[in-house]
Amino acid sequence: MDPKASLPTGSSAPRCTQVPAIYLTVERPPISTYDDNPVFDERGAAAFLGLRPETLKKWRQRNQGPDYIQYGPAGAVRYELDTLKAFRAAHRVQVGV
Repeated sequence: MDPKASLPTGSSAPRCTQVPAIYLTVERPPISTYDDNPVFDERGAAAFLGLRPETLKKWRQRNQGPDYIQYGPAGAVRYELDTLKAFRAAHRVQVGV
């Protein structure tokens, strides 16, 4: 059976969008097989928020922006997915309210 035969006339097949791997970068190795709150490096976190990595760096220097994890005084900086989601939601502007 042809899969397109079941589509209504004038419809096209559903499109599959591939997310660039750069936005899926998480800290490796994973803690477990399933991690529902992965951590992102500065570049991944900035892409998630629609910002430049330099902006996140400036915010950290000014004690602003989303909470983050830092491994040691000069160690790697990581951002948890739940924290990024909460930060983005907290800065949503409701029009007409």
